[in-house]
Formats: sequence, structure tokens, C-alpha cells
Amino acid sequence: LASAGAAGLVSSQHSRDHRSRVREWMMNQILSAPPRSLNNALSVRYVGEEGVGEGPVRELLAMLAGDIFGPDSEFFTVAPNGTHAIINPHASSLPQGKQYMTMAGRLLGLSVTQRQPFGVRLCSGIVKHLLGRGRYCGWRDLETFDTSLHKSMGAIAEAKSEQEFEGLANGAEFVCSVPSGDDGQYKDVELVKGGAEKVVRYAERNKFANLYAKCRMFHNVHKELRALCDGFQAILPLKLSVCLTVRELTSLLRGPEKLDVSD
Repeated sequence: LASAGAAGLVSSQHSRDHRSRVREWMMNQILSAPPRSLNNALSVRYVGEEGVGEGPVRELLAMLAGDIFGPDSEFFTVAPNGTHAIINPHASSLPQGKQYMTMAGRLLGLSVTQRQPFGVRLCSGIVKHLLGRGRYCGWRDLETFDTSLHKSMGAIAEAKSEQEFEGLANGAEFVCSVPSGDDGQYKDVELVKGGAEKVVRYAERNKFANLYAKCRMFHNVHKELRALCDGFQAILPLKLSVCLTVRELTSLLRGPEKLDVSD
């Protein structure tokens, strides 16, 4: 890869249009390259500069990460808890949104293989999907998404008696309220077939909490999440990431929270 304008990705001296053009050029470069070539022999050269080796590679990955995962990103946004990143629900409406999410996945994979932490704190539900463990997502993953919702769903799921459960669930059906647009309105989505007419029973409390959590975390971003996972797993296949825990991958992507200056 070689780019005369790559350094402009995070420079305030370049317009948003320029950043978009550079980002699109880089997306085409990253997506057209065979995953193995990116993983094993990624090389970056800046036109007019002599630097080669790991330095330019890490610099480019950091710049791309800042553009894709940074606070001004169109593809990711801050979760309701204010601390973790989630897929922007509006990413599906962006031009080439699916391709950019695939590139984002490849970047996350390269973050691991190139030992370049991006400082990204992804919601644990997303991390589980990257590792091919999305079926294990549930209400506990709400802790990195929405702490208030995590508390309420946890109380329902762990209710110790029918009386306690009924006081918490208050006759809830198998439906989930999700945003319907930018106007602050919500709509109900059935969690199971006929869910709007099915009252949650005490024995179903954990199932309800898990289904509700998945709906709130991933409603309207299923295609983008799949593209993100495809990109990540192209760089770091499941047979290799099987040894990683959710906590370990989260740490690799985020990097150390504290640096020991004596090291």
C-alpha cells in the first residue's frame, strides 16, 4: 500500500470530503488485498518519505482506526453507558456502509495480528460475535451497553420467587421497544412469534432477559455486524481466535489502560 494523502485522515487541515476520498481509497485497497497478504506481509510506504517497516504500518492503522472508530465516526457511536463503542444504527444508510464495516472488521483483526491496539472499547456483545460466540450473548452483556438496562434485566432474570418476578416484570410480554428513527419515537418488536400476546412466565425470565438484551443491542445492525465479523475473521480465523477469551480480545483491541513509565 502506498498513499500520498494517508496522513490527512486525521488532520484538521483536510476537509471532510478529502477524508472521505482517502478513506474510500484505503477501503478499496484493504478489501481488494487477499487477507493472508495483509496478515503476513503488510507493507506501507508514504510517498516522499523513506520510512519502512513496522512504524509506517502502525501509523497507518492508527490513522484509519481514528477515522473509523473515533468520536466523529459515522460507523460507530458511543453506547448508552457512555463508555463503550457500538455500531451506529444509521450505518446501514451510509453509501458503501457494508463494505466499510467489512474494512473495520479487517482493521480490528490487524490490530491483533500487528500488535497495534486501537484504544477501542467495544461492547462485549460485539466482541463475542467477533469470536464466533454470538449465541452466548445475553443480558449480562448489557453491562457494557446500558448499565441501567443491565440492572433491570438482571433483576428480572435473577428473581428468586414468582412474587418478586411479577413485581418486576409487571405483566411484560415477549416484546422489546426499540428506537424507530431520529424523532425519539419507539416501536415494539416481537421477541418470539406472537410475542405481543405472550406474557412472560417466571420460568421464562432468563430467556426473556436474554432475548430483550440481544434485541436492544443489535436491532437494525444485523447486516453491519455480520460484515464486521466477516472482515475480522478473514484476518483472524475462528480456528486461531478460539484460544482468546472475550476479556483478552477486548484488552488487545483497547490496549493497556495504564502505562508503567518505568518499563
